[in-house]
Amino acid sequence: MESAGKAQFGKFFLIRIRDNATAVRLIERTTVGDSDGGAKYEWYCQSDGSTDLSRNNIVVGKGEVFEKRIPMYDKVRDMQYSKLEGERFIKCEPISIQWTIGGADGDWVYFPDKRENDISIVMTEWDRLSDVDFYDSRLQWKTMMRNTSLEKTPSGNKLGLEDVQSIPLQDRYWSGSPIALFLFNSDVISKQVSTAYGQYAEGELLKSLSKALQPDGGWMSLKSSLVGFHGDIGNVDILGEPTPFVKLRSYLTDVAYGMSVTTKDLDSAFLEQLKQSQEIKYVLYGVGIGILHPKQVVRTHLLMKAKNVVGYLGLTYFDIDIKRDWGNIYKKLLLSAGMEINGTACKGWLAKSQDVREAGLR
Repeated sequence: MESAGKAQFGKFFLIRIRDNATAVRLIERTTVGDSDGGAKYEWYCQSDGSTDLSRNNIVVGKGEVFEKRIPMYDKVRDMQYSKLEGERFIKCEPISIQWTIGGADGDWVYFPDKRENDISIVMTEWDRLSDVDFYDSRLQWKTMMRNTSLEKTPSGNKLGLEDVQSIPLQDRYWSGSPIALFLFNSDVISKQVSTAYGQYAEGELLKSLSKALQPDGGWMSLKSSLVGFHGDIGNVDILGEPTPFVKLRSYLTDVAYGMSVTTKDLDSAFLEQLKQSQEIKYVLYGVGIGILHPKQVVRTHLLMKAKNVVGYLGLTYFDIDIKRDWGNIYKKLLLSAGMEINGTACKGWLAKSQDVREAGLR
């Protein structure tokens, strides 16, 4: 789900598909749905190829969107989560555009996941239909090509990384629900930042993840609760069993336990050391997260690298059936589960309260 931008109340955003030119605007906030409310909208479509919305052959419509979160319980993972329902699509001619709540100034809208044709969308400052000009040179269109990623991203990329939107989709999609495992060198963090290395690692991860979610609508765009596990991946022998580190090594180098694991975003020196040795001389700290879209995982990794987060060794991800195999990962690595982010409520993380607040969580 690619963000097309944040639509301001009272201002038109424009859609181009083939010969169709559509102007849409959010009119007002409503109290329907969850406590944040919904929004009413109106749209105007010209399908004769002229883009002229002053002609009498245009099609006009209006509607209302809202979100409603239904509490659910997953017996397999023994966790509570929320199912997102409601009317979450702006239905206009010739397509429907997904919507999520954004705040007092406007809401987020998205490109459709399935596209039979090229689609271009742009946000504008126009509040009068008579001012709308699809050929205005000042417009910075985002174009989603058929079955591909964004062709062009306007200046002012919210992530602050020029290459984030250009990541080839075919390189970043998995068939299952990936578990992202972020790894850290605890010794480096202890020497340069704080002996509370887990707290630092998770705080930096939360802040980067928050920024990575912004193009998709922030924390509230998550379709269900984000869940995770964390802890030291040590070399301590447990009752004759392979150590957690040796098990991780098997995951990453031997494709053990029948799981597909990707290592291309791990630090190359660390990965080489991993292949050559059965142990390392420092405590490896890991934070695993599930229920994230693969592109959000990659964005988070790129932001961590761009910020030069101390001790960050990179990302590895497991392509698995998360309902069946989620527990196998953290139990084999002897890590603690119970981390959760539901809406904007955060619990179970070690991050400092200041870092939690900076990430837009409570």
